[in-house]
Amino acid sequence: EPGSYELLPLVYRNLARSDTAHPLLPRLKGVYRKTWAVNGLLSERVSAIADALREKEIPALFVEGVALAERFYPESGLRPTSAIDVLVDERDRRSALAHLARAGWSNPAPTRSAGEPQYLYDAARTVCLLRTTLANDLVRRASGSVAVTDLWEAAGSEVVGGGAVLVPSATDT
Repeated sequence: EPGSYELLPLVYRNLARSDTAHPLLPRLKGVYRKTWAVNGLLSERVSAIADALREKEIPALFVEGVALAERFYPESGLRPTSAIDVLVDERDRRSALAHLARAGWSNPAPTRSAGEPQYLYDAARTVCLLRTTLANDLVRRASGSVAVTDLWEAAGSEVVGGGAVLVPSATDT
């Protein structure tokens, strides 16, 4: 059922540690190994995106996906993820899109509404969500301004795919 798949690598790891000869263990191991392989490929793509944006001095905050899985899980095969989720400032959006296009990311259906994520794809059909805000309704009550400045100020570095990327602080995550 939806949502359960994400738990299967954790079930595998716990069953494997318990020394139980459960008949589903080989299948669960396959799910774990697939997750490990996909996350490894995504890690490399995160690093490439970070390098491409850094080259143009575009600050990027990796807010979901494999960057956070590597931060909070002891093994990369324990948390399935399917996309790269990166936040840039609205002022850098066009430049980020143009530079990522030169780096091999296509933009088949440009987003027209402000605040909506832009879906980008590479040749292997890896998905990158380029965001300028986390949600249209994530605003400060007093000023009505978008509340992402605090995320940037508290962000820290995490090594993903061999390179350092910026991620939200543990409490913001």
